[in-house]
Amino acid sequence: MYRSLIGLSLLFLAEGSSANDNITINMLANNSSTQNCFHQMVKANQLPTWVIRNASNYPTLEMTIREEHYYVMKACNPDDCEREKIVIAYSPLRNILSGVFAFTETPEQQQLKWLGISDELPDGKALLFAALSGSLEKLRENFTSMNIMPQKTEE
Repeated sequence: MYRSLIGLSLLFLAEGSSANDNITINMLANNSSTQNCFHQMVKANQLPTWVIRNASNYPTLEMTIREEHYYVMKACNPDDCEREKIVIAYSPLRNILSGVFAFTETPEQQQLKWLGISDELPDGKALLFAALSGSLEKLRENFTSMNIMPQKTEE
């Protein structure tokens, strides 16, 4: 599993930083240019109202994934942050949203609802789960500070 996380991080984390304007899930849900995409993404799933009203937001990550710019947002229920979380990846270029909503009954049992997973987001579930678990940000920080570059293979 550690190997796949390293591979995932090298693939996705060619460039990443915290977003200066800290785009939030609430902003995507209510902004006129993204509102329709957001509601299309969540329409098949009943989500709690905190998601678009009063979520506790983590810092938004700006990432370049295969030369395309993405924002990765994470938020949680302000009344129960350990049990309910959501992560959304947003491509402003393509106006695409994909996400995962997580609800934890017990520490051993986490339920995931995948939201609008698109083939347009490469390895979308892996990216969203890494952001949900907190490993995406930790891996980005570690690999950035280590200055690791993928090796080029000869053909």
